[in-house]
Amino acid sequence: MGRKAKNIYLRRSIWWIRYSHRGKQVRESSHSTVYADADRLLKKRQGDIVTGKFAGLEPDRVTVLELFKEVEQDCKDNLRSSLPQLLSRLKNHLIPAFGNLRAAELSSDHIKRYRSNRLTEGAARATVNREIETLQRAWKLAQMCDPPRVNRTFYFPMYEEHNIRTGFLEEIGYRALHAAMPDYLKPLLLIAYHVPCRRGELTDLFMRQLDFKANEIVLNPGETKNREGRHMPMFGPMRECLLMQKAIRDQKFPNCPYVFFGKKGDRIADFRKAWKSACRRAGVDQELIFHDLRRSAARNMRRAGIPENTIMKIAGWKTPNMFRRYDIQDGRDIRQAAEIMEKRLAEERAISTISSTMTARRQNTAAVQKDRKRFN
Repeated sequence: MGRKAKNIYLRRSIWWIRYSHRGKQVRESSHSTVYADADRLLKKRQGDIVTGKFAGLEPDRVTVLELFKEVEQDCKDNLRSSLPQLLSRLKNHLIPAFGNLRAAELSSDHIKRYRSNRLTEGAARATVNREIETLQRAWKLAQMCDPPRVNRTFYFPMYEEHNIRTGFLEEIGYRALHAAMPDYLKPLLLIAYHVPCRRGELTDLFMRQLDFKANEIVLNPGETKNREGRHMPMFGPMRECLLMQKAIRDQKFPNCPYVFFGKKGDRIADFRKAWKSACRRAGVDQELIFHDLRRSAARNMRRAGIPENTIMKIAGWKTPNMFRRYDIQDGRDIRQAAEIMEKRLAEERAISTISSTMTARRQNTAAVQKDRKRFN
């Protein structure tokens, strides 16, 4: 074996290699009884050390379960409200499927099998993608460690999603729903229909966040989904409704800090049953959800002529893509487009008719003048 024998040796019929990394001697099994396999592994390790790609043996030993723990800790450190959902996703699906697998062994085949199994269980494509995104986040955090806990890039295949938002509520439906809604939920419905906000942003809203001098609802940084603060305007019946809420709170529940509260002055939590019952009594779409009000408010603002970037600031959307997902078109929008184009075409036809008439008159005048000259 010559010189190779110095760094390659046998141990119970398995060839091992040894090399130096960061001033320390490392011994590693080739997991093979073939000398050539050990020789190739040694050359690879030596090459990776020279180029700086070798991060030690830890990336080869770390399990996917350890990566999931890093995601959980990152979620806790950043106080993300999605922590319960993450824990459920890990416990029920991701850890049973990938937990015992070494990160170095993870392949696209594992992902594809997982996706297929989840669809067979009845999970939606969007749900499966969110689970794969959790695995992708775990991998990214591992790469960001120093030294990295994984030593290769990885492509996470996902399904295409057709998740354009479709639900909305027209004015006539809103009025019917408002009349059918329990009294304690009517103020919540009114505000949600007029400004594009999320349910949690309203149910967690404190009285001190109402600025009646500036006519604004103030959402502080850290209290929104993207952790950034926003200001939402009060207009129409909003100011009177919020002042009434404050008066009722001051009189009946002075210790309640919330703008919207239940019958006993407590924070409004789950009202899905009341919502569905009101939708049924109002005769509106039974599939309507509270989040559809956010879409409806954004579309109403756009129809009123408010610039897109202003609506995005009020709603908290960072990209035009997000705005377009919510700003859905319906039959009324198409009819308005048709009316605008009809008016435009009518104006063009009128201008064309006037122009043709004037041209004909000029031609007739020129012909008369020519005849006069000839007779004279």
